[in-house]
Amino acid sequence: MHKAYLEVIEHIGENNTKFLGYDIVADVEPERIANQIFDEILGTIEEKQSVLVLTDLIGATPYNISKSVLEKLQKKGVQSDLISGINMGILLTALRSHSLPFEELKQKIILSGRKCMKLDSEVNDKAES
Repeated sequence: MHKAYLEVIEHIGENNTKFLGYDIVADVEPERIANQIFDEILGTIEEKQSVLVLTDLIGATPYNISKSVLEKLQKKGVQSDLISGINMGILLTALRSHSLPFEELKQKIILSGRKCMKLDSEVNDKAES
């Protein structure tokens, strides 16, 4: 699924340099990949830039690696946070709204992710009204 998200970023992203993506394979050593990701992020961001990490399931390996990266970034004084439960609404909002202030961006992304989750019966009931 991660590759599909990266393809969306490449297809519609205005400025792909602000977005980094990683595939976490099953046999990877988590701490090694966390250090590698941390080093790349630290080498990519500019002073006073914030980092928002999007990942899938809380508690899964990509989440745990992301959490480790965040702790390292925060120790370096980088404003950073993690949003789990990524869906296409979250990604599209992040792409379109990345220039917002960090706290506002996080809230907007969370709201859009929630709005994208609907039961089909709820959608159809509203369409018929």
